[in-house]
Amino acid sequence: MPTTIDIKRKGNRQLCGFGDFHVGNLGFDEEKFLRHIDLIKNMKNADVIVMGDIIDAISHDDKRYQYNEMDKRFDGVEDTLYYVIDKLRPIKDKIIGIIEGNHEGKLSIRNEFNYTKFVANELDAFWCHESLFLNYKLDKINMPILAIHPYSGGTTIGGQVNKVMKFINAFEVPPIITLAGHFHSLDVLTFERFKGDFSTLQKHYLAMTGSYLRGYGEGRSSYASRSMYTPKGTGFVSFEISKGKVDRFNLHG
Repeated sequence: MPTTIDIKRKGNRQLCGFGDFHVGNLGFDEEKFLRHIDLIKNMKNADVIVMGDIIDAISHDDKRYQYNEMDKRFDGVEDTLYYVIDKLRPIKDKIIGIIEGNHEGKLSIRNEFNYTKFVANELDAFWCHESLFLNYKLDKINMPILAIHPYSGGTTIGGQVNKVMKFINAFEVPPIITLAGHFHSLDVLTFERFKGDFSTLQKHYLAMTGSYLRGYGEGRSSYASRSMYTPKGTGFVSFEISKGKVDRFNLHG
């Protein structure tokens, strides 16, 4: 179920797509995760959308489950949830909303408990189901922004882009910025559309918002290595915006 939120802001802002933490998996890049929380904390005018898969939440009956991939510091799902809440608390005032990822979403269906909503309530943020449409009004100029966490998608960048573009093209007025979680790629693609006639072009941005799950490690098996997925770096993406337009984007790897 998509969520729509209206936000009004002034001046220069930084919009951050920050997610796919996968806390509870041994591949969780904790050092970078904590460093990036400090980075966001020190951003003067940041608005953060948490992009889902905040915990790994792989149960015994899941095909991806491997006992030796679980971080034994955490005693089950509850421990990982409170870890996320504790670490995100210093930036809670910057978080607009938290999107449900497929990992916690699948577990929520199984256990009849909404883990994402619980975390969002603890941080006084919006719970955004699996997608968020943000009417982001900056200095009275509206910038439509879409944030999504698909439950499936291609393993190549081309397949991922095609999947998201099909959804973007369903909007009569396409979002200026689209943030896509789930894929673990950290990249921004730009494309232009005619704005009313052939004389004016509008630039649009599709951001794959990265992750904090290292799929490969020396002497460590993982779902990514067994499936021979392409290795990907970790991090998040941010956009510097003002006067209703994007000034630049940054890949924080």
